[in-house]
Amino acid sequence: MKTILKILRVFFVILGVIFFLMIVTGLYLYQSDFYGIKTMVNYEKEENTTLNNNLDTNINQVEDKNSALSKEQEAQLESIGIDPAQVPSEVSPEMEDCFIQKLGEERVREIENGASPTTLEIIKVEPCL
Repeated sequence: MKTILKILRVFFVILGVIFFLMIVTGLYLYQSDFYGIKTMVNYEKEENTTLNNNLDTNINQVEDKNSALSKEQEAQLESIGIDPAQVPSEVSPEMEDCFIQKLGEERVREIENGASPTTLEIIKVEPCL
């Protein structure tokens, strides 16, 4: 039993030394840049930075999904899972009457003038749409 433990101990010490030497060799090759490793790593970083900048640019370009809604109203609809493009851009007289019945005339006028409806108000008027 003692001999097996000694053999295992020697085996793991040898593995540890080999692993340590691999790490030291890798660091030396990276620092000396003998094989151009730093250049490859920096090139990949530049590529990733360029891709991230392009993605940020695309994300910052907000498209107008519904011309009848303000950007804040569109953002609020999206936050509760409603696609602003599916909301009608023109309100029929029947729809407006339904809105007035559900929310009251004063609140409907505020929303028409650009105020953002609350989530509860959106849920109340959803059948009108």
